[in-house]
Amino acid sequence: MTCFNIISAIAVLFFSNNRFFGNGGQADETIGLLGNSDLYTAIAGLLVVLTTALQYVLKLETKTKDAKSAGNDFTNIKREIELLLSESSISLEKARSIQISHTHASRNHELVPRRIWQAASEQTATAFLEDAAFEQSVLRKFGLSESTNIEN
Repeated sequence: MTCFNIISAIAVLFFSNNRFFGNGGQADETIGLLGNSDLYTAIAGLLVVLTTALQYVLKLETKTKDAKSAGNDFTNIKREIELLLSESSISLEKARSIQISHTHASRNHELVPRRIWQAASEQTATAFLEDAAFEQSVLRKFGLSESTNIEN
């Protein structure tokens, strides 16, 4: 459960049993600060249950951990490439190592859906162009073209 759900559940329990904010579940005519808060408590309780169920069904926590893991993997690959670019020569063995790392990371992590990727790339067109220029510089440094596939 998230902090939101925990705080909401505690608030529902507190307000449902506190006479100052409502009638505390009593059937008498006493009305608290918010009037008859039984309706508010019922709605808040329902929202807590629905958000908790939604989080469970959508597996948001798992997806968040996967996204962080993918980010770490690809960041490590980028750092490795940046270090290689600073060297005067790059061995074919190192290039293969990076390709294997990239292939492994690509296969082990879910890809971003196309429509989300397109929306993000439209908003950050400048960054996208910089990444393309970086990729081209890496390919030139390795002496490869975009269609070249390193094997063996």
